[in-house]
Amino acid sequence: MIIDCHSHIGYENEYEHQNPEELIQKMNEAGIDKSIIFPFAPHTKKGSTYDDNEKISKICESNSKFIGFGRINQLDPNALEEVDHIIKLKLKGVKFHTSHCNITKAKKILKKLDEHKLPLIIHTSHQKCTSPINLRKIKYSGPIIIAHAGKDHFKEAINLANEFENIYIDISIVSLGKVQYIIKNTNPEKILFGSDSPYSHPKIDILKIKYATDDKTIRDQIFSKNIKKILNI
Repeated sequence: MIIDCHSHIGYENEYEHQNPEELIQKMNEAGIDKSIIFPFAPHTKKGSTYDDNEKISKICESNSKFIGFGRINQLDPNALEEVDHIIKLKLKGVKFHTSHCNITKAKKILKKLDEHKLPLIIHTSHQKCTSPINLRKIKYSGPIIIAHAGKDHFKEAINLANEFENIYIDISIVSLGKVQYIIKNTNPEKILFGSDSPYSHPKIDILKIKYATDDKTIRDQIFSKNIKKILNI
Protein backbone atom coordinates (compact mmCIF):
# COMPACT_ATOMS: atom_id res chain seq x y z
CA MET A 1 0.00 0.00 0.00
CA ILE A 2 1.16 3.54 -0.78
CA ILE A 3 -0.23 6.72 0.80
CA ASP A 4 0.95 10.12 -0.43
CA CYS A 5 1.01 12.45 2.58
CA HIS A 6 1.44 15.69 0.63
CA SER A 7 -0.59 16.79 -2.40
CA HIS A 8 -2.58 19.85 -3.44
CA ILE A 9 -5.98 20.39 -5.00
CA GLY A 10 -6.95 23.77 -6.43
CA TYR A 11 -5.28 26.60 -8.33
CA GLU A 12 -1.93 28.24 -7.57
CA ASN A 13 -1.14 29.83 -10.94
CA GLU A 14 -1.22 28.96 -14.65
CA TYR A 15 1.60 26.44 -14.16
CA GLU A 16 0.69 24.89 -10.81
CA HIS A 17 -2.90 23.72 -10.48
CA GLN A 18 -4.63 20.38 -10.01
CA ASN A 19 -8.15 19.03 -9.91
CA PRO A 20 -9.21 15.71 -8.34
CA GLU A 21 -9.36 13.92 -11.68
CA GLU A 22 -5.81 14.95 -12.56
CA LEU A 23 -4.51 13.75 -9.21
CA ILE A 24 -6.35 10.43 -9.51
CA GLN A 25 -4.70 9.90 -12.89
CA LYS A 26 -1.26 10.48 -11.39
CA MET A 27 -2.07 8.21 -8.46
CA ASN A 28 -3.08 5.43 -10.85
CA GLU A 29 0.09 5.91 -12.89
CA ALA A 30 2.21 5.67 -9.74
CA GLY A 31 0.27 2.91 -7.98
CA ILE A 32 -0.86 5.10 -5.07
CA ASP A 33 -3.82 3.94 -3.00
CA LYS A 34 -4.64 7.13 -1.09
CA SER A 35 -3.50 10.75 -1.01
CA ILE A 36 -3.72 13.41 1.66
CA ILE A 37 -5.00 16.55 -0.04
CA PHE A 38 -5.13 20.19 1.03
CA PRO A 39 -5.50 23.58 -0.67
CA PHE A 40 -2.79 25.73 -2.18
CA ALA A 41 -1.76 28.89 -0.33
CA PRO A 42 -4.29 31.74 -0.45
CA HIS A 43 -3.67 34.29 -3.17
CA THR A 44 -3.38 37.24 -0.78
CA LYS A 45 -1.16 37.69 2.26
CA LYS A 46 -4.07 37.68 4.71
CA GLY A 47 -6.37 35.55 2.60
CA SER A 48 -8.94 33.19 4.05
CA THR A 49 -8.88 29.44 3.42
CA TYR A 50 -12.53 28.96 4.39
CA ASP A 51 -13.89 28.23 0.90
CA ASP A 52 -10.93 26.07 -0.09
CA ASN A 53 -11.32 23.94 3.04
CA GLU A 54 -15.00 23.50 2.19
CA LYS A 55 -14.02 22.25 -1.27
CA ILE A 56 -11.51 19.76 0.15
CA SER A 57 -14.16 18.37 2.48
CA LYS A 58 -16.67 17.89 -0.34
CA ILE A 59 -14.06 16.23 -2.57
CA CYS A 60 -13.23 13.74 0.17
CA GLU A 61 -16.90 12.96 0.76
CA SER A 62 -17.22 11.80 -2.85
CA ASN A 63 -13.93 9.91 -3.19
CA SER A 64 -12.50 7.50 -0.62
CA LYS A 65 -9.04 7.71 -2.18
CA PHE A 66 -8.61 11.16 -0.65
CA ILE A 67 -7.87 12.10 2.96
CA GLY A 68 -8.63 15.76 3.59
CA PHE A 69 -6.47 18.20 5.53
CA GLY A 70 -7.48 21.80 6.09
CA ARG A 71 -5.23 24.78 5.60
CA ILE A 72 -4.82 27.76 7.91
CA ASN A 73 -3.26 31.09 7.01
CA GLN A 74 -1.95 32.43 10.31
CA LEU A 75 -2.22 35.99 8.98
CA ASP A 76 -5.94 35.62 8.28
CA PRO A 77 -7.82 37.75 10.87
CA ASN A 78 -10.26 34.83 11.23
CA ALA A 79 -7.60 32.13 11.59
CA LEU A 80 -8.80 31.04 15.04
CA GLU A 81 -12.34 30.59 13.75
CA GLU A 82 -10.96 28.52 10.88
CA VAL A 83 -9.76 25.95 13.43
CA ASP A 84 -13.40 25.43 14.46
CA HIS A 85 -14.41 25.25 10.81
CA ILE A 86 -11.84 22.53 10.08
CA ILE A 87 -13.06 20.51 13.07
CA LYS A 88 -16.67 20.89 11.91
CA LEU A 89 -15.71 19.63 8.45
CA LYS A 90 -14.08 16.59 10.08
CA LEU A 91 -10.84 17.11 8.18
CA LYS A 92 -8.07 14.86 9.43
CA GLY A 93 -5.24 17.36 9.86
CA VAL A 94 -3.94 20.83 9.03
CA LYS A 95 -1.38 22.26 6.62
CA PHE A 96 0.42 25.22 8.19
CA HIS A 97 2.59 27.35 5.93
CA THR A 98 5.47 29.43 7.26
CA SER A 99 5.91 31.63 4.20
CA HIS A 100 5.36 34.75 6.28
CA CYS A 101 7.75 33.55 9.00
CA ASN A 102 5.18 33.61 11.75
CA ILE A 103 5.29 30.08 13.13
CA THR A 104 6.47 31.37 16.52
CA LYS A 105 3.77 34.08 16.47
CA ALA A 106 0.94 31.61 15.92
CA LYS A 107 0.76 30.30 19.47
CA LYS A 108 -2.98 30.90 19.89
CA ILE A 109 -3.77 28.99 16.71
CA LEU A 110 -1.47 26.12 17.63
CA LYS A 111 -2.88 25.97 21.16
CA LYS A 112 -6.40 25.67 19.80
CA LEU A 113 -5.37 23.03 17.27
CA ASP A 114 -3.55 21.13 19.98
CA GLU A 115 -6.80 20.68 21.90
CA HIS A 116 -7.82 18.28 19.12
CA LYS A 117 -4.36 16.71 18.60
CA LEU A 118 -4.72 17.08 14.84
CA PRO A 119 -1.70 16.10 12.73
CA LEU A 120 0.08 19.25 11.58
CA ILE A 121 2.06 19.49 8.34
CA ILE A 122 4.42 22.46 8.54
CA HIS A 123 6.08 23.84 5.43
CA THR A 124 9.84 24.31 5.63
CA SER A 125 12.26 25.76 3.12
CA HIS A 126 15.78 27.10 2.60
CA GLN A 127 15.01 30.35 4.45
CA LYS A 128 16.25 30.66 8.02
CA CYS A 129 12.83 31.77 9.20
CA THR A 130 11.25 28.57 7.86
CA SER A 131 13.91 26.28 9.29
CA PRO A 132 12.58 23.34 11.33
CA ILE A 133 14.75 24.57 14.21
CA ASN A 134 11.87 26.97 14.94
CA LEU A 135 9.80 23.97 16.02
CA ARG A 136 11.85 23.94 19.21
CA LYS A 137 10.19 27.25 20.10
CA ILE A 138 6.60 26.02 19.97
CA LYS A 139 4.55 23.58 22.02
CA TYR A 140 2.42 21.05 20.19
CA SER A 141 1.62 17.58 21.45
CA GLY A 142 -0.08 16.24 18.33
CA PRO A 143 1.87 14.79 15.39
CA ILE A 144 4.06 17.32 13.56
CA ILE A 145 5.18 16.54 10.01
CA ILE A 146 8.15 18.53 8.70
CA ALA A 147 7.34 19.04 5.03
CA HIS A 148 10.13 18.73 2.48
CA ALA A 149 12.44 17.43 5.22
CA GLY A 150 13.50 20.97 6.10
CA LYS A 151 15.11 21.55 2.68
CA ASP A 152 18.65 22.84 3.36
CA HIS A 153 18.00 22.34 7.08
CA PHE A 154 17.42 18.60 6.63
CA LYS A 155 19.98 17.62 9.27
CA GLU A 156 18.09 19.62 11.88
CA ALA A 157 14.88 17.93 10.72
CA ILE A 158 16.54 14.55 11.25
CA ASN A 159 17.65 15.59 14.75
CA LEU A 160 14.13 16.67 15.64
CA ALA A 161 12.51 13.50 14.30
CA ASN A 162 14.96 11.32 16.19
CA GLU A 163 14.62 13.36 19.38
CA PHE A 164 10.87 13.98 19.65
CA GLU A 165 8.27 11.23 19.62
CA ASN A 166 5.67 13.35 17.80
CA ILE A 167 7.85 14.77 14.99
CA TYR A 168 8.06 13.18 11.54
CA ILE A 169 9.73 13.99 8.21
CA ASP A 170 7.94 14.15 4.87
CA ILE A 171 10.44 13.68 2.02
CA SER A 172 8.39 15.32 -0.74
CA ILE A 173 10.43 16.99 -3.52
CA VAL A 174 13.71 16.16 -1.78
CA SER A 175 16.78 15.28 -3.85
CA LEU A 176 17.83 11.66 -4.17
CA GLY A 177 21.05 12.25 -2.24
CA LYS A 178 19.17 13.76 0.68
CA VAL A 179 16.58 10.97 0.60
CA GLN A 180 19.40 8.45 0.90
CA TYR A 181 20.98 10.39 3.78
CA ILE A 182 17.65 10.75 5.59
CA ILE A 183 16.83 7.06 5.32
CA LYS A 184 20.30 6.14 6.56
CA ASN A 185 20.26 8.51 9.54
CA THR A 186 16.63 8.70 10.67
CA ASN A 187 14.46 6.30 12.62
CA PRO A 188 12.53 4.64 9.75
CA GLU A 189 9.33 4.94 11.78
CA LYS A 190 9.59 8.73 11.36
CA ILE A 191 9.82 9.05 7.55
CA LEU A 192 6.79 9.66 5.32
CA PHE A 193 6.35 9.45 1.57
CA GLY A 194 5.01 12.57 -0.11
CA SER A 195 5.10 14.02 -3.61
CA ASP A 196 3.94 17.65 -3.27
CA SER A 197 1.91 17.05 -6.42
CA PRO A 198 1.48 18.91 -8.78
CA TYR A 199 4.95 20.36 -8.16
CA SER A 200 6.30 16.84 -8.70
CA HIS A 201 4.84 13.60 -10.04
CA PRO A 202 4.45 10.95 -7.31
CA LYS A 203 6.03 8.34 -9.56
CA ILE A 204 9.33 10.26 -9.37
CA ASP A 205 9.33 10.40 -5.58
CA ILE A 206 8.47 6.70 -5.31
CA LEU A 207 11.47 5.85 -7.48
CA LYS A 208 13.76 7.85 -5.20
CA ILE A 209 12.71 5.79 -2.19
CA LYS A 210 13.04 2.51 -4.06
CA TYR A 211 16.50 3.51 -5.25
CA ALA A 212 17.53 4.69 -1.77
CA THR A 213 16.64 1.43 -0.01
CA ASP A 214 15.77 -2.11 -1.02
CA ASP A 215 14.73 -3.00 2.53
CA LYS A 216 11.06 -4.02 2.23
CA THR A 217 10.31 -3.29 5.88
CA ILE A 218 11.64 0.27 5.60
CA ARG A 219 9.84 0.84 2.32
CA ASP A 220 6.55 -0.31 3.82
CA GLN A 221 7.03 2.02 6.79
CA ILE A 222 7.75 5.02 4.58
CA PHE A 223 5.05 4.30 2.00
CA SER A 224 2.14 3.67 4.35
CA LYS A 225 2.64 2.24 7.85
CA ASN A 226 3.94 5.43 9.46
CA ILE A 227 1.23 7.73 8.12
CA LYS A 228 -1.46 5.13 8.93
CA LYS A 229 -0.27 5.19 12.53
CA ILE A 230 -0.45 9.00 12.61
CA LEU A 231 -3.98 8.99 11.18
CA ASN A 232 -5.14 5.94 13.17
CA ILE A 233 -6.37 4.16 10.05
